[in-house]
Amino acid sequence: LKIKEVNVPTVFTTHATMLGRAMASRGDMSFLAGGIDPDQKAYEYGVAAKHQMEKTVAREADVFTTVSDVLAQEVKVILGREPDIITLNALDFETLPKQDELLVLNAKYRKKVDEFIRAYFIPYYPIDVKNYPIVFTAGRYEFENKGYDIFIDALGELNKRLKNSKRIVIVFLWVPRGTIAPKDEVVNNFLVYDRLKELLDSEWEVIKENIITKLSLGKNIEKSEIIPNKILSEFKSSFERIRSKRGLAPPVCAFELSSNEDEDPIVKRLKENGLENREEDSVKVIFYPVYLNREDELLGLNYREALMASSIGVMLSRYEPWGYMGQETAVYGNISIVTDYSGFGRFVQKNYKPDGESPVEVVRAVGRSREEIVKEVADILEKYVKMKKEKRKKLEIKAYEVAKLASWEEQIKNYIDSYNLAFERRKS
Repeated sequence: LKIKEVNVPTVFTTHATMLGRAMASRGDMSFLAGGIDPDQKAYEYGVAAKHQMEKTVAREADVFTTVSDVLAQEVKVILGREPDIITLNALDFETLPKQDELLVLNAKYRKKVDEFIRAYFIPYYPIDVKNYPIVFTAGRYEFENKGYDIFIDALGELNKRLKNSKRIVIVFLWVPRGTIAPKDEVVNNFLVYDRLKELLDSEWEVIKENIITKLSLGKNIEKSEIIPNKILSEFKSSFERIRSKRGLAPPVCAFELSSNEDEDPIVKRLKENGLENREEDSVKVIFYPVYLNREDELLGLNYREALMASSIGVMLSRYEPWGYMGQETAVYGNISIVTDYSGFGRFVQKNYKPDGESPVEVVRAVGRSREEIVKEVADILEKYVKMKKEKRKKLEIKAYEVAKLASWEEQIKNYIDSYNLAFERRKS
C-alpha cells in the first residue's frame, strides 16, 4: 500500500507472534526477558519468513496494537515496536446465556454428566455422584505448551493429599487427538447401565399399579406381590451384569487411540502420577480425546454444555497471549485457574481486586520453577475441592462478573481509538 501510495489508514493487530509461539512450544520463554536476537532465533526455529513478514507489517502500519499486556512485552522484543494501544480481546455477552439461565442449564447438563459418571465407574466400584466437583482442562494437544504436564503433576499431588479423606474429584481432559472408537469395555458398561435404566422405567408403572391396587382394596402389601418374581429376577440379573468388573479399575482413557496408548504423553503422565482410577484414588481421571458434540455416543454434550456442567477449569498454558478458554471457563459458571503467562490472567490481576476468595485464580508462573508452579496449582485445587459446596457455588456464580470485565461493551472503545489514531496519523 505504501509503495503504491494508497492513502488508506492501516492498523495491524497481532494476537501472537510466530517466533514466540515456536519458542514457547519447546519450553523456551527467554523472549519475555529480552536480550535475544529475534532474527537469528527465527532462523533457528524455522519461522524466518513469517517472522520477517510480521516484523515488516508491524513497522510499516500506521497504528500497531496487541491484545494484551503480556503480548505487548513480547512484541517489543520480537517485532521491535511497542504497541500504540492495547486492544484487549473480549466476548460479546449479548450472545451468551444470562446468569439466571446458566443456573438452570448447569443443573440440566450436570445431571447428564452424573449419568455418564455412574455408567463409567459403577461396574468397578460404588461412587457417590451427589457433591463431587468436576475439574477439567481442554485445548489443543500441545503437551507442555498447554501445561498438561503441570496439571497432571498437580493432580497427582492432590490425590496424595486427599488419601483417606473420602472425597471424590472427577477430572476430565478434553484434549482431542487421533482415535479409532470408544473402547469396547466402556461401550459395554454404558449398554448395561442403559438397559438397567430402561428396565426400571418400563416396569415402574406395573409396580406403581400394584401398590395403588392393594391400597385401594385395603389389603396388606407384600413385597412379592408388588414386584413380580420375573421382574425381580431380571433386576438381579442386571445388577450382577453392571457390577461385573468389581475389583478392577475403569480405564483412564475412554477411547481406543490411533497409536500405542502406552506411548501417549497424557496417559503416561497420568500413570506416572499414580492416577489410575483405583477405588482408593480420590482423584478420578477421564482422558476424553475427541471433540465434544451432542452426537457423541458417550457424553453427548458439546463443549459449552460441558463447561456449564463443570465446577473448576484449569488452563495452564505457557504461551497464551490472551486466553479465551480461561475467560469462557468463568463465563459459563466455573472457577477459572489460569497463569500470569496469559493475557486474561494479567488482565484479571490488573483489573479485579477480590474481597476474599477470587473466582479467577492467577497462578504465578513467570520466572518460577516447575516444582513451585505444581505446588501452587495443587494448593489451589485442594482449597476449592475441600471448600463447602455452597461457598464454591457462590464463587462459580461470581466468576461470570469477573469475566464480564472483558466484554466488547467495555473494550470496543480501544479499537475505535486505534482507528481514529490511524486516521490522524495518515492526515499528518
